[in-house]
Amino acid sequence: MSIPLIIFGASGKMGQAILQEASKTNDFSIVAAIVKPSSPMINQKVLNLNLTYTSTTNIKKGVIIDVSLAHGLPQSVELAKKLDSALVVCSSGHSEENYQLLKEASREIPILIAANTSIMLNIMADSVKKMAKLMPTSDTEIIELHHRNKKDAPSATALFLAQTMQKKVNISSLRAGSAYSEHSVLFFNDFEHLEIKHCIHNRSVLAQGALFASKFIFGQAPGLYSMSDVINL
Repeated sequence: MSIPLIIFGASGKMGQAILQEASKTNDFSIVAAIVKPSSPMINQKVLNLNLTYTSTTNIKKGVIIDVSLAHGLPQSVELAKKLDSALVVCSSGHSEENYQLLKEASREIPILIAANTSIMLNIMADSVKKMAKLMPTSDTEIIELHHRNKKDAPSATALFLAQTMQKKVNISSLRAGSAYSEHSVLFFNDFEHLEIKHCIHNRSVLAQGALFASKFIFGQAPGLYSMSDVINL
């Protein structure tokens, strides 16, 4: 049985990457590719599928992957509740109000929140969490590098890594060139330092992770989940 997918924010680069990756396998069936009602992509064909880009009307039930902007979250949550569907939130920059909305909605439907869907990045997060406990007095720095056009700084991933370590962490953000995503965590003592680094060279990694998360969340009980649950950390 293939898992039905609804891509919310399908016109963006991540939405397009997920559509491409999902179309390569029989594990998923794309039932809707949602864009804004004002989008020029409305009613255009989705890849080589028997499907067109649409707004949020007349949609069948499926796991919703939200890769829209933060202000679109209330709409994806409303749709998930209406369809009684699981929701994977891959968007970033959310307010406390949005997180409260997700918490409340998770009483009715399963919701997975992922600052970053890369499997390796989440393994790194688990590793630096343990390192921080072993080195509580070390000076800790995060250096993150993204392409020159990325608007938010620090990145949601850098903030996620810092939160994971539960200690004082300084974050340095670099925006230059076409680098897609690099995150380094460094622990400093007086005469030595330890560095762990993760690089993403193509957003298909994130698309694959989002699909992996969708497989996990499909059929789960209502509640809040994370990528740690997905990879059983």
